[in-house]
Amino acid sequence: MILIKDHMTFLSRKEAKEMLSDEEFNDELIDGASSFLKNPQILNKNVITVDTYPTLEFTVKGEAERLGYKFGMIMKFWFIFYEDKVIALQGGGMDNAEFKVLEYLYTSITNSVVFPEQYN
Repeated sequence: MILIKDHMTFLSRKEAKEMLSDEEFNDELIDGASSFLKNPQILNKNVITVDTYPTLEFTVKGEAERLGYKFGMIMKFWFIFYEDKVIALQGGGMDNAEFKVLEYLYTSITNSVVFPEQYN
């Protein structure tokens, strides 16, 4: 899933990096993104760059329910802070071997993201 939302203000890369150095901010963002899961567990979280823009990357595991059927899920997220936008990339799968295979695909897709106007 790709979601692009307006951010409340323009953030330079430096400002975004400073914001992402605040663990409380990161934890709130992770809690909000994983709120649909029951008993969410953060498997990892890192501040990285996607095409030179500061990004919070994290993986969370938990239980989901659809139509009365409960199942384990693992979700991987990237929140990219791009000037006056927040770009959320999300991929997920069942908590089994399926996710490990798909995780490489999600990472490849994220690695292909380019913001061309910065190179003009």
